[in-house]
Amino acid sequence: MNKLYENLEKKIIVVDDVLPEELCNSILERYSNKEEVDRVNKTAWMSDIISQTGMVLINDIDYDITKDIASSIMECSDFFEGQPKILGNDVNEHCNSIKEYGYNMMFYRWTSLSYIPVHTDLGIFNAATIYMNKDYDIREGGVYMYRINKEDAWTGIEPKFNRMVALQGDVEHWSTPVTSDRDRMSIQMFSDIAEGY
Repeated sequence: MNKLYENLEKKIIVVDDVLPEELCNSILERYSNKEEVDRVNKTAWMSDIISQTGMVLINDIDYDITKDIASSIMECSDFFEGQPKILGNDVNEHCNSIKEYGYNMMFYRWTSLSYIPVHTDLGIFNAATIYMNKDYDIREGGVYMYRINKEDAWTGIEPKFNRMVALQGDVEHWSTPVTSDRDRMSIQMFSDIAEGY
């Protein structure tokens, strides 16, 4: 695990090698070529972020794998700390919290020309993406873009394999379109509902 950087306001953190290699391989084997999907972006996302994007195929990650992912994240980052609901170090409590609000950890397959336009995850305390393409090349697109304040320039984060980008829900972010014919794969998760929602 290598924490690359953390914004001074703790609004965004980037951690490399967040999951054990064996767990990454297991997730990829199970979800990267799965024929069935639980939903797609065109029917699951709010209308203002669907835009002209290509199709994003979404599968819920099984609870046992969710627990393994959450345990790994808890070992190398403070993603779950400081949430409105204090849950301590019990991975089962954190996973139950994720499920309680209707969110699961999800495996996304971003097809060619898919992206997500500028948005915030307002109402969510923390959100995270873990990138799952082992041999990703920057020319394939899908770069994560964010800015903390409206007057800031956009900052890009390369979606390298097993890199986690975690942010607080009020941070504006988006991704550049996938320019490859192969899917960009990622794990998406939301940790808790923000106070006031």
